[in-house]
Amino acid sequence: MALPACSLRTALLVLLSLGLTLVLGLLLPEALKLLFTFLGFPCDNASHAIVLVYFMFILFVAMPSLPRGTVPDTSGEGAQELESFHCNRMKVLQLNVCIEQEVAQAVETVKKNLKEPDKGLWGLVNNAGISTFGEVEFTSLDTYKEIAEVNLWGTIRVTKAFLPLVRQGKGRVVCMASMLGRMGNPSRSSYCVSKYGVEAFSDCLRQEMYRWGVKVITIEPGNFVAATGIFTKEGVERRGQVMWEQASETLRNHYGKVHFSHQVARMKAFVSSGVKDMSPVINVITDALSSKYPYTRYNPMDTYLWIKLQIMSHLPAAIADRIYI
Repeated sequence: MALPACSLRTALLVLLSLGLTLVLGLLLPEALKLLFTFLGFPCDNASHAIVLVYFMFILFVAMPSLPRGTVPDTSGEGAQELESFHCNRMKVLQLNVCIEQEVAQAVETVKKNLKEPDKGLWGLVNNAGISTFGEVEFTSLDTYKEIAEVNLWGTIRVTKAFLPLVRQGKGRVVCMASMLGRMGNPSRSSYCVSKYGVEAFSDCLRQEMYRWGVKVITIEPGNFVAATGIFTKEGVERRGQVMWEQASETLRNHYGKVHFSHQVARMKAFVSSGVKDMSPVINVITDALSSKYPYTRYNPMDTYLWIKLQIMSHLPAAIADRIYI
């Protein structure tokens, strides 16, 4: 019988914890003793520091999700009223996040449809996003700008427009980043740049919003390409042809057609990879909006990618690159 994904992830976390315990148990004590000696502290306190470091690891990395309560909206009058509306409360509005006027119109539309305008807006989810591929030398500056215009500047533009309403409601801002906002990946630099920017923006905004009672949450999905259809084999093929045609003759000669075709073929294979069910992402967005104590970051992804993210973002880069590149 196959183990459930959550059980497998828990088992792997325990193994990772044990492995780190053995490694740190051999190296950390001596390192801390040297540090304490240098700082003028008694070396006896080093053992306490080891316990503290391990406890912090368990608390923030290896501990499974704990119940954190939900915003009281499931049994109150508000919930019953919403249910009586069925779909009538849903307003669909076409919005291009790259156009200031459309964003401003969206704000006005929301204001007009708020039942209690003085209570502001509870939640904003920045989910608009596009992607492409291409090694740095084959990726034009216009492509970098095009991806960033939606993924990064669109997120910033919409957030700034709606933030007064969210502050008024002491609500939530949810930003859709990516695991590629925490680690690089060959042929994905334009996407990574935009998502690293979303991470930085979200971190800064989160720190600024504490005083207002607004929670800023970042979602970092793994590979959901098959579920979202953000790439198609036909689109990859067209993109590859454009990049090759626009490349200089010198660049073509240096990289070679064989290497370039191999990169295109890898992206075609990537199109049908990953998780085909979007519910993990939907579930964490729901939790980010409804939990009393939402996490700062959510990582909806399979166990393999979760471990890769931890290694790529925590181990020295030279070691991590040798493992995965």
